[in-house]
Amino acid sequence: MDAENVEEKEKEEEILNKQSPEELQAEAEKLKNAANEFFKNADYVKAIELYSQAIEKWPRLAAYYGNRSFAYIKTEMFGLALTDATMALQLDRSYIKAYYRRASANMALGKFKLALKDFEAVVKVKPSDKDARAKFNECGKIVKRIAFEKAIAVEEKPVSETIDLESLTIEGDYSGPVLEDGKVTLKFVQDLLDTFRDQKKLHSRFAFQILLQIKDLFKNQPSLVDIDVPKGQKFTICGDIHGQYYDLLNIFKLNGLPSVDNPYLFNGDFVDRGSFSVECIFVLFSFKLLYPDSFYMARGNHESATMNQMYGFEGEVKSKYSSKMADLFTEIFNLLPLCHCINNKILLMHGGLFRDENVTLDDLRKVDRNRQPPESGAMCELLWSDPQMMCGTSDSKRGVGTMFGPDVTKKFLQKNKLDYIVRSHEVKQDGYEVIHDGKCITVFSAPNYWYVTINNVLVIHDGKCITVFSAPNYWYVTINNVLVIHDGKCITVFSAPNYWYVTINNVLVIHDGKCITVFSAPNYCLLCSNYWYVTINNVLKHLVIHDGKCITVFSAPNYWYVTINNVLKHLVIHDGKCITVFSAPNYWYVTINNVLKHLVIHDGKCITVFSAPNYCDQMGNKGAFINITGDDLTPKFTSFEAVPHPNVKPMAYANPLFGLF
Repeated sequence: MDAENVEEKEKEEEILNKQSPEELQAEAEKLKNAANEFFKNADYVKAIELYSQAIEKWPRLAAYYGNRSFAYIKTEMFGLALTDATMALQLDRSYIKAYYRRASANMALGKFKLALKDFEAVVKVKPSDKDARAKFNECGKIVKRIAFEKAIAVEEKPVSETIDLESLTIEGDYSGPVLEDGKVTLKFVQDLLDTFRDQKKLHSRFAFQILLQIKDLFKNQPSLVDIDVPKGQKFTICGDIHGQYYDLLNIFKLNGLPSVDNPYLFNGDFVDRGSFSVECIFVLFSFKLLYPDSFYMARGNHESATMNQMYGFEGEVKSKYSSKMADLFTEIFNLLPLCHCINNKILLMHGGLFRDENVTLDDLRKVDRNRQPPESGAMCELLWSDPQMMCGTSDSKRGVGTMFGPDVTKKFLQKNKLDYIVRSHEVKQDGYEVIHDGKCITVFSAPNYWYVTINNVLVIHDGKCITVFSAPNYWYVTINNVLVIHDGKCITVFSAPNYWYVTINNVLVIHDGKCITVFSAPNYCLLCSNYWYVTINNVLKHLVIHDGKCITVFSAPNYWYVTINNVLKHLVIHDGKCITVFSAPNYWYVTINNVLKHLVIHDGKCITVFSAPNYCDQMGNKGAFINITGDDLTPKFTSFEAVPHPNVKPMAYANPLFGLF
């Protein structure tokens, strides 16, 4: 048994020794039931948190892992979903739902043969289950179709070469947008915006003409497109829009229509989930044809056949047009550029960076992108990767791509002489996130809740007021009559009516009427640095970064505050609510109930932008876009709320046989 498993076993035994099995099971069941309610209300993040707590109480019940696996699937964390489903089956091989969950996660990752094995296992146990039989048959058809297409691939003509535009006659009563001499004009785009807003269709002849023209345009572009933004010109970067057409219109309302003087880049995931993906993609393609050198589009992980089949775009195209058009979209998506570089200083991609630290911009220019995304390598990572808090790289929680840390970002930027990267791919509460090494950044999250500035001044408001002033070698902090003074050498902490005493000499001891034990573990592998581990009555409560220099620790009820050499590093358990705060060197990350509530500041080197507010009509997040100018590459963020849209539910065109919805 390896060290990690030994530690988990000891932790489990420690929990069991404190309470009877009956008490633990009862508490776990309450947590599971509460999680189920949050799941029903589509609050999957909170459901995951409670399922996790139930597992901590009683880690021996397969259903808890199965339920959490389903919640992970809902949040597209397919790698974690696979792990949980497999764990459930290790505990109980007869737990049928786990086979469903694992099959669904594998289907989402395009691993249809593995999914088929699990569906087959369900059918063997429940041969009369119609739903299981339907999923098994559907998955089997996909496996056979993929094998067939692979066998005849060399002989098959591209769909684009089979389109006969002359056979697509325009009816006399058609009153929608019309291409002028077969070309997109500004009037056509304006008419198209109004037509789609009124839920009317573009004629299929014009739709196919646009697709054939855009296919030729993208075919002649490189995998990495270089963009020159002149001095004084504004440039706008948008993230995922996921078929939320009325929010796309709102972006144009807030920021102006695209033009030569108002250039845009949309950073992938134009389609799927939202039920107006067809409208979004035709508007974006039309602007690209109208302004080929002022409007840019990058491929996202949802611009792929498997994702489109599951998350609705394929079904939507077939419903509004035809299966042939759906196949043509697949052909076009294969030609979308993978990334863009602005003024040789900013690299933009949908996903993120790479496991291989030697990747260069020239390598990205040479990527052969005309294919479905592979399961590994640079192309896969450009579409699927995510940043992480700790240094180095690790396997992705999504099951594909790479998690990359601040050190990876730093090395990549230095190697390629870049300032920072911009990526999308993740829902953010305020529509954006800035991570991996901050300078002087002002952050505001929610009215009357948190307000944070970092330039040796900290102000926080949540019904109370905290003021922190910093001068060289001096800290003065007051919170409700609690005083903390730090002069670079020692820390004095006084609190009435409680008493606090802090020393730093590799041992930290704090007392406030409770028993707090603190010890340090040098060079703990998680952070590649030293850290402080804090327990209250042997229960993990706080993690404090320690770099062998000076650590300031302040604690009042519901608050923690940490500085290293007068630099704010770690903030804080807040106000009796469940706020998780993790800090590694030069990193901030704040969540409430595992949902991002406040901007994460991390040196302006890795920026995430997500432009689909209230994602899937249930996430409650804001959307955002970024403005830069050619002579000032500092990003300026605009967040916006979702706008009303016709009563068409998200995922209306998704395939229910995949078991994801």
